[in-house]
Amino acid sequence: MAQTFYALVAVFSFSLLGLTMHRQTADTERHAIEAEVEAAALDLALLWGNKVKALAFDEADVDATTIRPVANVDGLTPVAAFGPDATEATLADYDDVDDMHGLTVQVEQPLGNGIYVFDVHVAVRYADPLDFERTGVAGPTTAKMVTLTIADQGTDLSQPDPAGRHVQLALPVTSVKRHIHW
Repeated sequence: MAQTFYALVAVFSFSLLGLTMHRQTADTERHAIEAEVEAAALDLALLWGNKVKALAFDEADVDATTIRPVANVDGLTPVAAFGPDATEATLADYDDVDDMHGLTVQVEQPLGNGIYVFDVHVAVRYADPLDFERTGVAGPTTAKMVTLTIADQGTDLSQPDPAGRHVQLALPVTSVKRHIHW
């Protein structure tokens, strides 16, 4: 009887040990996969940041060859008109930063041995040229803040993100960016 009891205790102990080791291995793998997904999302954010930086500051500056002075906001796009112009049907047609405002696209990114699908969302707002962190700038200025959000496909970006399921990159852009080397 005592031997049977000891045998049951040993089986239970080894089972508990096995389950604990399995849980630890699964947690380690999950953290590694999450880190890989986050790195892939960051790579996408940087790639899209370079796409934004390649565009003109504003429609009024598309063919400009001179630097716009900080105080000169003449002809800049009003906030209500942010987004693609009527003649810009595809991403390839976008020619200035605020054309990207409101853009949401799905992008496939190689990850491990497969493909992971991310949603890329772009928001553009005018910023204070002397304080990019200041929000609530109402009218045109010679600075814009572009926020790139790369998220798991189907993530509701209007909700808080306690699980860290998306990556955000804030990209300040000024009217002189095409005239200096990045």
